[in-house]
Amino acid sequence: MGQFKNIEFLKLVGSRIESIRKSKNLSHEILAERMHLNDVRQIGRVINAETNFSTSEIYRFAIALGVHPKELLDFDFELNPDYIPPLPKKNK
Repeated sequence: MGQFKNIEFLKLVGSRIESIRKSKNLSHEILAERMHLNDVRQIGRVINAETNFSTSEIYRFAIALGVHPKELLDFDFELNPDYIPPLPKKNK
């Protein structure tokens, strides 16, 4: 299975991370330091939806920002029905 990447969703998460970062007056450098990242550019890649990232990264951002992980996903999102696969047929 290939890696799924939804740019619009990644942009929403990245925007939320950036909003929280700014509200806490943290620079990208400080956030990267709190996340133990060697490359501060990784923060920008996530915020700008240039890279896919895992739920483990959501956890790392949440801890570094001092918020519950659900705060990073607190935004309006309309689910596109094209992304919802049909349920498998039950065998009788």
